[in-house]
Amino acid sequence: MYKFVLIIIFIGSLFPQSSDVKQLIRDVQDGNTQAARDYLSTLTPSSLTSADQLYLAGLVESDPERAVELYRKIVSDYPDDGIVSDAMMKLGEYYYVSGLYVQAANWFKGVVDDHSEYEDVRRSAKLLLKSLNIAGESEMVREYTQKFLSEMPDLWDDDIQLKSPAQPVRYAVKSPNSASGFFLQVGAFSQVEGANTRADLLVQSGYSAYVEPSESGGKSLNTVLLGPFTTREDAQKTKDLIKKELSLDAFIVQK
Repeated sequence: MYKFVLIIIFIGSLFPQSSDVKQLIRDVQDGNTQAARDYLSTLTPSSLTSADQLYLAGLVESDPERAVELYRKIVSDYPDDGIVSDAMMKLGEYYYVSGLYVQAANWFKGVVDDHSEYEDVRRSAKLLLKSLNIAGESEMVREYTQKFLSEMPDLWDDDIQLKSPAQPVRYAVKSPNSASGFFLQVGAFSQVEGANTRADLLVQSGYSAYVEPSESGGKSLNTVLLGPFTTREDAQKTKDLIKKELSLDAFIVQK
């Protein structure tokens, strides 16, 4: 019996309680990372089995893309955990500083729409407005401004300075590409502004996008395209990357 108790105590010392991990999170937020690093060094990626552990690992991770993976795992695997709003904020901040304002806005919207009791919701609201404003989403700026005026009127005491909505890069609508091969269509818009915003997001992310006129059911459209690609396999690889990195759907067309 005595040995059994010792075994339990020993195992318990290897696996800190949730409250201990939360304390490590607070330590890291206060600038003290060593204890967290020491604790995480005893774990393998597969043994990160709680939202708190994943969040702690994300806080001390030096590779931002790996940190993003950890925060995304919290959102997908632990949607009801209290720390999910913190993970969503981290994701929004990552895309904001990366200049991907549409993606940043999507995460900040998730916080203000679904986690209104989150302690840092005011900051999320401000970053949402700034992200939408920079992305040129003037209609959504107006929509969320009205929402926040009714729900958080004192938010404006923080002296939010909204600039005039930034215009997306104006890509000249090119004549249909005469080159043959495979292309990716990443959206078709009735208004050129929508096509420009989509193309701008792709260009900011390192893809060579352009806007081309098209027609569907007798309706004129502005189509966002990438290509040409020599093979369907090359087009598929880029299609998969866009889905993974930008959460954008595309389909392959051949000319």
